[in-house]
Amino acid sequence: MKRSGHEEFLRANPVIDHDHPAVREKALALAEGCTGDVEIAQACFTFVRDGIRHSWDYKANPVTLSASAVLEHTTVWCFAKSHLIAAPFRANGIPAGLCYQRLKPRRYRPHFLPARF
Repeated sequence: MKRSGHEEFLRANPVIDHDHPAVREKALALAEGCTGDVEIAQACFTFVRDGIRHSWDYKANPVTLSASAVLEHTTVWCFAKSHLIAAPFRANGIPAGLCYQRLKPRRYRPHFLPARF
């Protein structure tokens, strides 16, 4: 479902590459059986939260950027996880962008989050 005025937040790009065949296939699978945007968003979030490992937690260091690379490597940094959450949102017609916050445990560190519009 396309929403007027949100075209920029539905478009594929090199980072949120929901037009990549693997991302598109995963997006459609995540939406299967869902009755609306909220259920689709929950399915996408849960998949990435539980199925994609954070590099810091696993002491791994693949540096990925695009949503398709995240699907391929499955252990990534937070910014890349947010790209994979946004991609199936967009593939399913849910406008999505990115937010950034600064965390200050000992020093400022950026943290990345997806945003649904």
